[in-house]
Amino acid sequence: MISEIDQDVPRELTAYEVGGMTVNERLYVAGLFDAFYLAAAQKDEDRLRTICKKVHLSDQNIEVLVKNHIHNE
Repeated sequence: MISEIDQDVPRELTAYEVGGMTVNERLYVAGLFDAFYLAAAQKDEDRLRTICKKVHLSDQNIEVLVKNHIHNE
């Protein structure tokens, strides 16, 4: 079964392609903008982390996003 996250990605982005893009730009180009904010609204930490990895965010950036969007710190 294909997950919703996989269905939303029109193609896999490379780390080279996303260089210099903001998080929102990466999410939009990957087709994951809505999925990201839905995961954040639902406090779905695992899904949020999976989406972040698909757009080549660093572990440090992912931790900051999870802290801000899931734990509201």
